[in-house]
Amino acid sequence: FFFFFFFFKQKTAYEISACLVGSEMCIRDSSRVIFALNILTAALQFLTYARIPEIYEESVELIMRFVMHGDPQVRSVALEGLTAAVLGAGEHSATVAGQCFEFIEKALTVSMPEQVSRKDWQIAKEKAVICLSQIILSQTSANTSKAIEMIGVWLHNLPLKHSQEKGKEQIDLLAGMLSANFMLVVGSNGENLKEVLRVTAEVLDTMHVDKFSSQRLLEHLRNIAGMKKWEQEIEEAFNGLSKAVRDKLNVYANRLIPVSYTHLRAHETSLHLVCRLLLEKKKKKKK
Repeated sequence: FFFFFFFFKQKTAYEISACLVGSEMCIRDSSRVIFALNILTAALQFLTYARIPEIYEESVELIMRFVMHGDPQVRSVALEGLTAAVLGAGEHSATVAGQCFEFIEKALTVSMPEQVSRKDWQIAKEKAVICLSQIILSQTSANTSKAIEMIGVWLHNLPLKHSQEKGKEQIDLLAGMLSANFMLVVGSNGENLKEVLRVTAEVLDTMHVDKFSSQRLLEHLRNIAGMKKWEQEIEEAFNGLSKAVRDKLNVYANRLIPVSYTHLRAHETSLHLVCRLLLEKKKKKKK
């Protein structure tokens, strides 16, 4: 403790390592940058926000500068640093999480540099998705618009394609979050409904999900299909999906929505019926 305290008292975050300042895009300095970021992250974990509030914020800002670094390894270490910073911020975690989220969101859209392999870049991108999920977990107690927005970005980048094991962990997390706080995940006004439907359709009956999580996702799909107050939102979300995803959802809908098939046209399934009935209601209202 005394070592870290002395270390921070003597120098600000921007003075901790000369290699961190002015070398963001210099991949030849990556090993020094990684070393310095690891030291900075360890110090933040040890000291926490409560002990060094001003230096803590300054340190987080510094780590943010490397989330979009051209070297995937540097990006991964910086992302781990941001996750640690949020977890160590205590009662200030919501503010720190909001700042970190903006940079992680940008990192997920950065173009791949020519000198980096596609595999390494994809791994670094998936690392950003995993870090985002950890930050989201620390904010689930607060049903804020920022938390819902974070979840939307996270869902947009699922399922993970490179690592099957980590991909399963993310889908397990999604199933668990839907069970624990359904409205936070889908959004108070259904903001994330489309992404929840898409991810569910893409992972069911694949290697991305185990049997238990698959059953939970199907149950949540049943809940969504039965939410009468969201009929319009469900219709819009369903129609906004690709044909392949809609077709797959229709297959699962046959298991979920107990309707009389005498009301279905020959080529229709349950979700088609829901959408058709909604359109008929609108026509009657207009008349």
